[in-house]
Order: sequence, then C-alpha cells, then structure tokens
Amino acid sequence: MAFGPQHPAAHGILKLQMQLHGEVLRWIDPQFGYLHRGSEKLMEGRNVLQALPYFDRFDYVANLFQEHAYCLAVEALYTVPTHLTTGVQLARVLFDEVSRLLNHLLTLSATALDLSVMGPIFWAFEEREALMELCEQASGARMHTALYRPFGFDLSVFTGVFLRELSQFLSRCGRSLAGAFLGLLNNRSLKSRLSFVGQISLAKTTSYGVTGLIARSCGGLYDLRLQGRPGYTIYRGLAFRTFLGRRGDNLDRFLIRVKEVAEGFRILSQCVQALNPTQGGPGVSLDTSNHTVRVGAKAFTGWGAPSHAHRDLLLPTYHSQAVSVGRWAAHGPSPRVAQPS
Repeated sequence: MAFGPQHPAAHGILKLQMQLHGEVLRWIDPQFGYLHRGSEKLMEGRNVLQALPYFDRFDYVANLFQEHAYCLAVEALYTVPTHLTTGVQLARVLFDEVSRLLNHLLTLSATALDLSVMGPIFWAFEEREALMELCEQASGARMHTALYRPFGFDLSVFTGVFLRELSQFLSRCGRSLAGAFLGLLNNRSLKSRLSFVGQISLAKTTSYGVTGLIARSCGGLYDLRLQGRPGYTIYRGLAFRTFLGRRGDNLDRFLIRVKEVAEGFRILSQCVQALNPTQGGPGVSLDTSNHTVRVGAKAFTGWGAPSHAHRDLLLPTYHSQAVSVGRWAAHGPSPRVAQPS
C-alpha cells in the first residue's frame, strides 16, 4: 500500500511504499524530496540575512535549530576571527530549548494520539501555544521567527515581561505535562505498541550517519552539547543531563523525549536566572553606546529592506557588543549522563 504524500499525517512531504502483514510492517520504501522547493537555488540570489528565513521552512516544528545551524555555518566561513559573547550564546541556548520543547511536545502527543490516547494532545498543544506566544513576543512571528542573526542576537527581546511570562510558564507547565505523560508510562497498550518496534542498532546509526536522539536511544553518546563544539560551549556552564537508551526502539525514544522535556525546563530556568537580575542572577547588560537596534517595520517592505537594515543596524554591533554576566559562566557543574528508567 502507499502512504502519502496526500495523507494528512504525511503533510504532503513524504511518500511510503509499504508491505504490511496485519499490523506488522514487512517492507518499506520511503520516498523523500516532496518538501524540496528549490530553496538552495533561491538563496543563491540572496545575501546572508535574506537567506536566513528559508531555514524556518525546513523544519516548521523546531525552526530555531535550523536557524542556529545556518548561523554557525556562516560564522565558520567568516574570514575574520569572531567571538560570540556570553549573552548571545545564552540567548541561543534559551531559544534552542524552547524549540526542543515545541518539537518534543508535538512528537509525544502525536505518538499518544496515534496509539489511541487522546488526552495528552490537548495538554501539549495548550503549552505549545504558550511557547509560540513567547516566540511572537520576541520576533513578531509564531512559527517562522527569523530570530537568529550570524555573529549576534538582539538581546533587547529579554524584557521583564518576557522573562516573567517564561518563568510562569515553567512553573505551570511542568505540573500539567507530568499528569499528561507520566500516566502513559503505566499504559500497557501503549508500551506494547512501542516496545521492540523501530529498533536500530548502534552500528547501524554509525553506518547510516544517524545522529541526535535516535543515536542516543541506541546507547550512543552523541550530544553536541557535551562535546564543546563551537556555538555550544555555553552548555558547560549549565547543569543538565543527557539520556541514553538500551534497545534503540520507539519506547526508548519516547522515554528519552519525556525526560528531555524535564531537562529543558531545568535549562530554561537557569537561563532565566542568568538573564534576569531580579531572579538572583547577574543579568545581561549592554553597552548603551553601541547596542543592537530592532529592525522595525521597514524590514518588511521588500526583499532589499532586510539587507539594508542588516548593514546599517546590526553589522556595527557584531564585534563591539559589550555583554557582562559576571562570573556565572566561568565554572559550572559537568553534565551527567543517565539511563532512562
């Protein structure tokens, strides 16, 4: 049988040719490429800032990860040595974790819905709505934020209102999601449909080039946050854990996502404390003589407008942005690795 690309669950981007025996999948031929819209070709005629919004469309569930990867690529290609300030790295960590929560909440709730558990998707989407409202406060857009910038970040988005609402979200969301997802771990039907399904070995992840959570579900310690890669060094000043699976099946991946949601709350709380002096942290202070200015409405008047705003408003601050967070990031606890129970 054929699944997609017209099927609503395929979102028009994936086609699967499958051979089934009851509920057992015997053979599958995934056909990718339906999402490809010639973005690379379009970006050939754009400058650095104009190309960034295309990356929001590559992954509309966790778009800020795509923006971050693009910024890291641009910074790596830059001929002049650059240094990202602690404030910029903190801002990227905060919104990366927001993006991780958006991704995991959708995956967990949709998995439960596919397995005939309807309640969690209502809880999860209510919390995702709160996160997207925070993204809208910061960028003006809910999904396609175009928030990141190579070599810098507009730290003026961290207003008192933004940090207060994020703190309220963290204190509320943990309790509601615990009731939504932790109860599923005792659901025998859900566990039987996830256990030993979609298994992949650690050797296959290496040969196929599989990374991220899928590799970690097989027991492979592949987490860029632990490796001190450029753009992720600030994580060494944060207290968090990464989780590894044992069997590499769907149940391991489900459990890891549940635990990473909890760790995301923990990381976000530390970022809020570091960025907000009223929470006990030193906060972020910008040099008022040369600070980042918001682009404003003129950036949306045409394709050429963002490049002019980028040149006139943002470029002068890339190497002169003075950010101080005291001694907060000088030393921090080393992240721990834990097995999901």
